[in-house]
Formats: sequence, C-alpha cells, structure tokens
Amino acid sequence: MGSLVLPLVLLAALQVPVPPPPPPPPPTPGAVMPRDAAREAVPRSGTAMIRGKVTDQETGEPISRATVAAMSSALTRPDPENPQSFSRPLQATTGSDGRFEFKNLPAGDYTISVAPGEFRASYLSQMYGVTGPTDMTRMRRPKPLTLRDGEVREDVNVALWRAFAVEGRVVDEFGEPMAGVEVHAKSPDSGQRAGRAGPWQMITDDRGMFRVFGMAPGRYLICASPRNFGMPPTAEVKERAIQTCYPAAVVDADAAAVTITNGDVSGIDIRVQRSRAFTASGVALDSSGSPLAQNQINLVRIDRTGGGNSSSGSSIEVQGGGRFVARGLTPGEYAIYGQIGAPFNPQESTREREMGYVPFRVENADVEGLVVTTAKTAKIAGRVVFEDEPPNTSGSAIRISTMPDMANRMFMMGPPASAQVKPDLTFELSGLFGPLTVQVGNPPRGWIVKSIRFKGEEIVDTLHDFTNARASDSMEIVLTNRGARISGRVTNDKGEPPTEATLLLLSVDPARRRIAGNPLAFGGAAPKPDGSYQIGPVRAGEYFLVAISMEDLPRPGPSGPDPEFYERLIRVAQRVTLAESEQQTLDLRITKIP
Repeated sequence: MGSLVLPLVLLAALQVPVPPPPPPPPPTPGAVMPRDAAREAVPRSGTAMIRGKVTDQETGEPISRATVAAMSSALTRPDPENPQSFSRPLQATTGSDGRFEFKNLPAGDYTISVAPGEFRASYLSQMYGVTGPTDMTRMRRPKPLTLRDGEVREDVNVALWRAFAVEGRVVDEFGEPMAGVEVHAKSPDSGQRAGRAGPWQMITDDRGMFRVFGMAPGRYLICASPRNFGMPPTAEVKERAIQTCYPAAVVDADAAAVTITNGDVSGIDIRVQRSRAFTASGVALDSSGSPLAQNQINLVRIDRTGGGNSSSGSSIEVQGGGRFVARGLTPGEYAIYGQIGAPFNPQESTREREMGYVPFRVENADVEGLVVTTAKTAKIAGRVVFEDEPPNTSGSAIRISTMPDMANRMFMMGPPASAQVKPDLTFELSGLFGPLTVQVGNPPRGWIVKSIRFKGEEIVDTLHDFTNARASDSMEIVLTNRGARISGRVTNDKGEPPTEATLLLLSVDPARRRIAGNPLAFGGAAPKPDGSYQIGPVRAGEYFLVAISMEDLPRPGPSGPDPEFYERLIRVAQRVTLAESEQQTLDLRITKIP
C-alpha cells in the first residue's frame, strides 16, 4: 500500500484492513501522470448505475462543473503481467442542473467524492455520506455505497459547504506594506496548516494585502512568514523579519485566533516583528575525515507546521578545512546537512553516496561547534519467508519500503529506500541512512507481517538506525496467515448503531505504538451501518481496543497527535489478548475520551 494521509497510513502499518481510502482529488489540468512500473489495471464494466446531484448546502441551488469521482476495487481486475497495477477513479462533471451519472458499473462497494471543480475555490470538497466538508487532519470514513448487478442508485446527492476567506494586510514596524510575504492559516491547537483548498500559495501584493481562501468554519491563527529573499546576509546583517501571527505575535501562545462562522473575515492586519540575526558555525567532514566543499553543505530550516522543511533564506560560507558559517538565522529549528554523491547534482552523481546532518536550534545566541560527519549509505540484502505453505503467487507483488522518523524527518536527504521483492523472494535495500521503520506493502491476501529481524534483532514496527549497516548484514521478513481477528457489534448509549464511529486498536507495548516516530500509531476499522465490525488479521499479542466517536479523533500535528491523547485513550479501553488464528467476539459501546 502506498503512502496515504493519516490515519490511513497508520492503519496499513499494522496490517489492518480498512474501508477503501477516499479517492485523491482530481489531477491538476495539464498534469502528466508518471510512467513507471505501475500501470493501470484492466478496466471492468457492468450493468449498475449511479446518479446524483451536487447542490449548495445553504441555498439548495445546483452547482455546475463540480468534479465527482467514484472509486472502487470492483472497477478493475489485476493485470497478470504487472501485480503493481492500479486503478484510477472514474470522473464525471456536473451539468448546469448539478446532476451527474456513472454508467456500466460492476457490482461492488464504492466511495464518492465531490470537488468544486478546476479553478474554483468557492466550495469545500466533500465525501458522499459524510456530514461535513473533508478535513484532511481528521479523516472520516465515508458511508459505504454498495451496488448490485443491474442496480440503479438515483439518490447519491451531495450538498457542498461554501468556503470562506480571511483578508488583511501585512505591514512592517513602521506600518509600511510588505510585498511577497507568504501568509497561511494554522490550527491553534495542533499547529497544523489549514485552509489551502488547492495548489495556490497566498502571497501579499504590492499593497501588503492578502486573502487566505478555501477555508472551512473554525478557529485559526493567521501568520505571515517572510522568507528574506534578498542579498545573502553578511556579518553586517544584525536583524531580520521573522514569522509573525496576528496581530503581532512571534509565539503561538500570544497570537489571537480568528474565528470563521458563516462568512469572510476582513481587517486582519499583521505587524511583522524583527529579531536579531544569529550565526551557526562548525566543521563538515566526510567519512574519511576529509573536509566537505561548498556544494556539499546545505542549510535547511525545519518547518513543523505541516509544510515540511523549507529554505531558510540564509547562506553558508565554507572556508578551508570544511569550516562553515551560516549567517542571518532567526530563532527556530535548523539542520546543517552534507551529501556526497547526490543524484540530483551532476558533479556528485558518480561518487559513492554519503549523508550526514546535525540538527540545532537558534534561540537567543549564536550556535558554535557544530560537527557534521557524513557516513556511507548502507545496502543490505533480505529475504521474505512464508511461515506456512506460500500462496500460489510470486513474490513480485510485495514491496519493502522504509519510513523515516516523522518527529525528526529530513526529507531533503532523498526519498526513503524501497525495493521490489524478486520472484525468488529476495530483495535489496540501498541508500539506507539513519533511523527508519521497515514496512511491507502488497502482501498476499490474508497474509500479514509476523516478524522483521535484522542482525538478530526484532525491528517490526520500531525505528532502527541503519547508519552503520554493512552489506554483509541481512534482513528476514516473515509473513504469516495465522493472523487473529476480532468481531462484534458497536452501539451508542441508547443501544443503537452509531452514525459515525471508529474502532482503535493499540499495542500494549509502547515501543510498537511509535510507527515511523508517530506517537499515536493505531489500527482499527469502521463499523457497518448495523453496528457490526471486524478487525484483522493482526499479529498475535496484547492490545487496547476502544470505540470512539469520529469527533473525538485527534487532529494530528506535524509529528503526530498529542502524545497525551493515547494515554487518555488506554484508560477507557479494553485490554485484549489475541492468539494466533484466534477469532474473538467482543461487543463495544461508544466511549467518550476524558
């Protein structure tokens, strides 16, 4: 399974089947789909139909040119020549009456999503069967839509909510407008960025004016992030503009939240603050102790608001012996990293790859004495082993991948290592560096990961540092078809099936809750409309199991949800012990998280 938005990635990590994920948004017009080993699967057709209408949630008026996507595993059958084949969602565009139609559909379970259409941000995207706009920080499972052969569904209607905007001006300490400054909204609770309903970037104009649009009702911090694009800073640069949140706060706790209810908000003026500019200095060496050169040393500012790592707008001066000085730094988190043999650098691409980095934080003083030492990336061999008689399929559909620690991620150091399993069930992982979690994608149906052993150590669901791994080191991944399952029925406090709920399954072992560094990795399932549920197959072991309302799911920050959330969760959860191949029945009632 590929990478998905949380929490579906985390569900996959524990090999817990979940309903099909929401289909991706429609591709950007003119975008070119990548051509690689993954081809489209062979399309299928049938005799069922879906018809519906897209309207304005407030007025009931039809919405034309909305994009409707239908996603189902029933739409394709595997390509026998390519087990990695995939399917795209079907797409339809609403007419002037807001109506759409999908014909010749095979029987199966479908998810329907609606987007406002290309070049439009006046409405929010929404899933059929979900009471509210799509919230990427709190993914809701859509209402299942099951079609039988020959069935015609006429009532697949979706009412879209209007999107709103926040308008204002960014000025400096003298009240003068600041042009070219990025403005974004973020959650006051998690710090996660929000409000970007498309591929647009919100930048102030020559008057310092901005408009952050595509916003759902809620509370937000509105922040300006000057990138300091100009002449490279020198020793004479003593201060620089820094990120400031409305009205003039340099820390989130001092910012004033802006509340959007049922209309745009205007008059939000941000007075950008300035801070003393600092330096960071040290030495950068390769694995043999030789100094790194100018093009091998880089500086990055680590953005933990959901935007990933970003350029700091500062420069690095490299002197003799690998000594470096980074100037013009404002308070925040940074990293100095070195790369040799970088694939995107023609001067380096023929050299054996080495990587290394050192994170640091600038507060109120210069940072000195940093030492960056690169190490050769590791290449290891491995084998997949089936615990019982292997299925009648080759291992070529299985893919081994790695995931860095989300709490200390360095995406700029290249994509995570991954490898396709060969027909003889062997594989090679190259480019390994730093703490990684090993994951297995596309195991045969009914098979789950039982064990991942490296150098005699069990590393399944845990971070392992591969920095000093050697080619002679080997990995063994054991797959089993003896997974355990839990089933039962979920009810609310009235004894009725809940309208929206999710079941969470957490390992009792705290170390195994930190999948890829995320402190709230869990597996689970959504109950069916009648309240029945099934989780599994999962590995034998001890777990906490709880059913909660979708509203109680946490909004994850850039490094995952609040670590205290699962501590509250396990206080009200039931402890369950599962044996291999066990099928346990357990009825649950929706629990409120304290």
